[in-house]
Amino acid sequence: MICWLRSMHARASAVVRGLVPDHNPLRRRTDRIEAAITAVIIATLLTAGPLAAILAGQLTYRADMRELRAQQASRYRTTAILLSLPVPLSSPVPGYFPGLQARARWTAPDGSVRTGLVSAPAGARPGSTVTVWEQASGRLTGPPVTPVEVTGDVVMAVFLAVLGLCLLLEIALALARTALARRRAAAWEAEWAVIEPLWTSRR
Repeated sequence: MICWLRSMHARASAVVRGLVPDHNPLRRRTDRIEAAITAVIIATLLTAGPLAAILAGQLTYRADMRELRAQQASRYRTTAILLSLPVPLSSPVPGYFPGLQARARWTAPDGSVRTGLVSAPAGARPGSTVTVWEQASGRLTGPPVTPVEVTGDVVMAVFLAVLGLCLLLEIALALARTALARRRAAAWEAEWAVIEPLWTSRR
């Protein structure tokens, strides 16, 4: 963080020096254009960065809260009674701990009794209970989104929005510098084409 602040301070100082009029014969018009473009990029980051972060955070928060309320209204927590010993999943995902499942019985919201496979801890015995989440139809599902997960999504959205803006501005600055470098090279070649005959004739 300290290195980044020093870099920003050095870049801002260079921009100020490039924009302030002086009588330096080595400072070309392209140098002032580059300093002006850099100043615009920094100003855009300082103004649009917070706006992008706020917008991304608000949009993500609203979307996640709608999803949270919808899941809380459509998912029900109940207790399932294990009917068998836990066993590994029949089709484990490669590279992922397979987990354990056991056959269990639970009651659906409409009062009907359902049976099926549920996640169970190692060492669980038939007759023990586990907490499961189900839909109104009695079909098992995962737990609803939590406020902690909403907060995590908002933080990630803010970070990605600011990072994306920084990358776009950095690309724009790099393209501008490349174009200016080509103009400098072309100007130098044109000046050298005029000066070279005079320089070589004096030798």
